[in-house]
Amino acid sequence: MSEATAYRLVIGLPAYNEERNLPDLLRDIRACALPAGVVLVVDDGSTDRTAAIAGEWGERLPVVLHRHRANQGLGAAIRSILREADPLLTTDGVLVIMDADGSHRPEQIPAMLAKLTEGFDIVIASRYTAGSRVRGVPWHRRLLSGGVRVLARLLLGVKEVRDFSSGYRAIRASFLREAQRRYGGELATEPGFAVTLEVLIKGLRCGARVAEIGLDLRYDLKQGASKIRLARTVAAYFRLLGRLRRLKPAP
Repeated sequence: MSEATAYRLVIGLPAYNEERNLPDLLRDIRACALPAGVVLVVDDGSTDRTAAIAGEWGERLPVVLHRHRANQGLGAAIRSILREADPLLTTDGVLVIMDADGSHRPEQIPAMLAKLTEGFDIVIASRYTAGSRVRGVPWHRRLLSGGVRVLARLLLGVKEVRDFSSGYRAIRASFLREAQRRYGGELATEPGFAVTLEVLIKGLRCGARVAEIGLDLRYDLKQGASKIRLARTVAAYFRLLGRLRRLKPAP
């Protein structure tokens, strides 16, 4: 895609069986005052109408749909977002990645974009920063995110970040392309939820300047069952933490 037909903003939505949540989220995105942009929906092998809904909304909102034939997990969806967003973004563009289940509110995107203009490469909507509000999150999800935070700080020595596992982030396109180049396109290799930690730490190894804003997490608005498998995710985080401890700065 040429620069003339690219966008200043790409909103990446990893989606698996989100037919009950996607219409309201797309409606709310359209209602926000945002730069000219496109919504990139990566349908990770959904068995419901997720893909059909994304296609229908293409008449009201710029939407690009990328489909996986089978469910591959969040990591694969994030990899597809990073790959498919690249030709859609202008040189000075921004990729925002957020959950498609309605728990992340698009009204926070303008604040994230404003923070990037202060010279940051990545902005995280954080549960552990002033102004955050967390509603409806089960205790085991709180325990998991808190545990990842403690272990990442302890084992990886990262003190400048508070929330390592939030999936709601804005990334400067120029930085994303440089990080992908330095890691040979392997910025995201984890298959599951631990991919959020992997991308962040690799970004920091590339010299990312990271800022956080308070996350308004509306888990109470989410419809449908959680996709996370707790035991599998905990094991994946421990394996990844060991691997990241040995990770050298990107060449």
